[in-house]
Amino acid sequence: MQILSVGGQIFTSDSRFSSLHSEDEGRFTLVITRVRPSDQGTYECQISTKPTKSLFINLFITSESE
Repeated sequence: MQILSVGGQIFTSDSRFSSLHSEDEGRFTLVITRVRPSDQGTYECQISTKPTKSLFINLFITSESE
């Protein structure tokens, strides 16, 4: 498990990862460009409330047909 971002701050040296913030909705979005098969897996979005709330997202990578 690795922390990728907190708010708009990124904690990975992989420049394919970024975070977008929508001030209108108070929402952060994790963006992965040039997705690779190795990116497949479970990602956790966590809200720092008491108790902590989490949402788990499963990312599946499929290849496009030519």
